[in-house]
Amino acid sequence: MLSRNKVTSITQISSRKRLELMKKLNKKKIKWIVQEVTKRNKGVWSIAQAQRITKQHAYRVYNKFRNGKEPELLLCGRKPTPISE
Repeated sequence: MLSRNKVTSITQISSRKRLELMKKLNKKKIKWIVQEVTKRNKGVWSIAQAQRITKQHAYRVYNKFRNGKEPELLLCGRKPTPISE
């Protein structure tokens, strides 16, 4: 079902397509995004298109890592709970 803005509702998207839309950026891609935004050779929109993310997310990544901090990527899933005997 399309909304009035011609955007598919997230509940109507198949799980395979949803995984394609929700890409995880690795350290190399994060570093590239920060470098390209800093150089200002390309617009943020074209950087976001190259990485297949939104423009707002590209700005979010840039603002978080522009201070030269190394990105710390967390492991997926729940934290393991210790088993008590």
